[in-house]
Amino acid sequence: MLNSLSDSHVLLGEYDAALGALSRAEAILRSLPPPDAADITEIRMLPGQTYHRMARVHALLAKQRTSPPQVRSSHARQAREWSHRASAVLEPLKEDVLIGAQARRLLEELREIGAEA
Repeated sequence: MLNSLSDSHVLLGEYDAALGALSRAEAILRSLPPPDAADITEIRMLPGQTYHRMARVHALLAKQRTSPPQVRSSHARQAREWSHRASAVLEPLKEDVLIGAQARRLLEELREIGAEA
């Protein structure tokens, strides 16, 4: 739910609100045990999807020319950090029969984010 809410905020250009929703989602994820292979696909993908969205929003903020250079640099660094976290979650899932294609798509998007950040 919070991931979808963040998507809506991004579409409206409300990046700070998107980060707020994603921060709440990430806090919930931290409070849960890590997913394992026996969990349903949505549960196994959720951390990677959340971290992917965090990377994407920070990358968008890094491109904001109205922000001071040090703020843009901080967002670029955070985009790279979230991208690494997302990749660590998604990489083992890329060969999964059910969610492999989605994991590979998100990993490709993360490579593009990393190249831009």
